[in-house]
Formats: sequence, C-alpha cells, structure tokens
Amino acid sequence: MADISGSLSGSSTVSGLLGSSTISGSLAMPFGAIDAEIEELRNELQNIRLGADGTTYDTAGISVRTQIQNIINNSPTVENGKLVI
Repeated sequence: MADISGSLSGSSTVSGLLGSSTISGSLAMPFGAIDAEIEELRNELQNIRLGADGTTYDTAGISVRTQIQNIINNSPTVENGKLVI
C-alpha cells in the first residue's frame, strides 16, 4: 500500500511498491475552473439527451441506445441478393 504524505499545495512524497518519488508544485485547481468544467459537462450531457428528431430522452444512455436501435430498425437489408427497404 502506498504512503502519501505532504499537502496538495506543496511538495508530496509518494512511496509504495514502485519505489519513492516526489511530486512538487500545486495540485489544486481554482474553484472557477472546476465550476466551468462542471458546467461544460452538464451542457454536453443535456446535448446528448436531445435526439436528432427533437425528442428529449431521460438519460444520455437511453438517448444513444434508442437512436442507434432506430437506425438499425430503419436500415435497408439484403435478402437473397435483393435490397429490402
């Protein structure tokens, strides 16, 4: 098990199975940057939930799976060498 000591804003030493190394510098991220990242991710998820036909799905996963299934269901197929639409 690794032993992590020190503070995130200073210098930290990490030792464990892989030996020992030092992490220097600030690892803290400004709150404004974190808020911006959260907002960007929220907008991206809302965008994924909106289907190509304008349907808003409950989750991003349902949106993707349903739209892919619709493509599969509405794609032409070939049976006995003939295109079936």
